[in-house]
Amino acid sequence: MENVIIQTHNDILVNPPKGFVEFIQKLLDYDEVSAKIITSAEIEGYYEVFCGEGRHIVYYPKISNMGKFNPYRKHKTARRSSSRFVKALLKLAEFLQDVIRKGIYNICIELTYPKSFSYKLYDDFYTPQRIANECFKEFYEWLKSSLLKSENEELGLCQNLHLWSTKNPFEPHLHHHINMANLIWNRSEKKFIRFSPMLNVDELRSVWKEILQKRGIETPENVDVRIRFIPINNEWRNKNDLFRRFRYCSRSVVLDFCRFFEENEFSDDLLSNKEYLINLLFYVNRRVNYGWFRYINRILKLLDEIRAEEMDDFTKEEELILKDLERLHGSDD
Repeated sequence: MENVIIQTHNDILVNPPKGFVEFIQKLLDYDEVSAKIITSAEIEGYYEVFCGEGRHIVYYPKISNMGKFNPYRKHKTARRSSSRFVKALLKLAEFLQDVIRKGIYNICIELTYPKSFSYKLYDDFYTPQRIANECFKEFYEWLKSSLLKSENEELGLCQNLHLWSTKNPFEPHLHHHINMANLIWNRSEKKFIRFSPMLNVDELRSVWKEILQKRGIETPENVDVRIRFIPINNEWRNKNDLFRRFRYCSRSVVLDFCRFFEENEFSDDLLSNKEYLINLLFYVNRRVNYGWFRYINRILKLLDEIRAEEMDDFTKEEELILKDLERLHGSDD
């Protein structure tokens, strides 16, 4: 008999804590009923999914009537966007596994701004963001000059600019989340070139510090730059880590406000920077793609066409053998 698992870890997102509802009500001047409607959702049943690997049945709730500021709605939006992109990366890694023998990695880089600069968001919500985007563009240009050897080569990366602290979203905390594959796309030769993911963290810190100082941003002796790596492959743990990473980078501040009120009560004192909080609530955390990340699906289509041309070179007998193998072991598509 199979085990049964009922998925409940998103319950707090479907029906957020009382403090979160009060926060939205007071921040946006809603009445109590309207605040409840705009932050809640409904469970109208469950999807049944059988997990063959674990030999158990999982019941996932069917969520409907999600309000504009319902945390689960924001979670679902981030998951949908990140899932499509991660699936494209995984498919690309599958294509390249016979060509590139060494590992393909997602290089996760965090670039952080000093607290004094982040706090400027309280008085001017938009200027620090503009300066931050300029800083990132200069960092991106430095990456290109360090890793590329010709004008035909492109890096593949994306970045999200977060304005808040995960643990305390009421506190401004400007930082970039960068995801970069250790692959260079050569446009003229239509092929990928692997580079070592082991970037020099001390060099990254030095470059980032110089970029900040150039714009008059006071910096501590050691600026906060972090780096880690996630293998891009279909091994369960790596794939799960990759989905979590992209989902985390794309999440809305609404999710962190919800988590905050899981452990804290609402107080009017939290609204001392009301204009900033309203701007933050409506801030759209966009993933911005650079280089070949902008057209990864076109590259996948091109690789499909190249593989199809290679298949044309097989004899009929060889094609039959390949079809038999695909039927037994599954296709790469």
